[in-house]
Amino acid sequence: MPKVKIYWLVLILVAGVCLGVWYGAKQEKKTSTANLIAVRDSLDYYKIEVNGLTLSVTEKDALVLSEKEAKEAAILEAKRLKALHLKEVVTNTELQGTIKILRDSLKLKPGTVIITVKDTSGISRDYVRIPFELLDIKEPYLTLNAGMNVNRTAYFGLSVPVSGTMTIGYKRAGFLKTKPVGVFTSDIPYLHIDNMDILIVQERKKWYEYWYVHALAGIVVYETGRQLIK
Repeated sequence: MPKVKIYWLVLILVAGVCLGVWYGAKQEKKTSTANLIAVRDSLDYYKIEVNGLTLSVTEKDALVLSEKEAKEAAILEAKRLKALHLKEVVTNTELQGTIKILRDSLKLKPGTVIITVKDTSGISRDYVRIPFELLDIKEPYLTLNAGMNVNRTAYFGLSVPVSGTMTIGYKRAGFLKTKPVGVFTSDIPYLHIDNMDILIVQERKKWYEYWYVHALAGIVVYETGRQLIK
């Protein structure tokens, strides 16, 4: 093979490696910037309607890290993953929420007896005859009953179903741009998400999986084959 050909082949290889390193650094910087934005990002709340049902939506940008990076940052617990027998993590989501229900001016249940007693000083006070049931609420998203037994023991029972859907994916963020997000939707009006942390675990590529390695290999094979044919 002529020296000039070898020179150009080496030059192409060096240029390809430099391009690959530059591209990798650029992508890593881009991911780091996106992760910094995701950490600082606040929750976004809005409502949508699906099949006539109003859903509350909580959205937040997701982190994109390798499993090693996530463990080093204490976002993933190695002991917890071991206890769960998980060898590989794809996504990890943490939710913190609150059930918020406020009712005022509730009417007493029919049959509740209130007795007014005037003491020796002439001051009237109202008392409820026991046993009595203070609350008896039965709704699709709330069941609540409370009162006092005949033995003067108070009681209450509360049931609030918690359900929703967590969706993790990529959302359009401009022209030909997307960003990873986590979206939680629920039709329960009393459920409020206070905090949400979403992690997408990105598997680090092996050196031979990068596109520029394939491109360099293709150039070498092509040039070698072309020289052999001559």
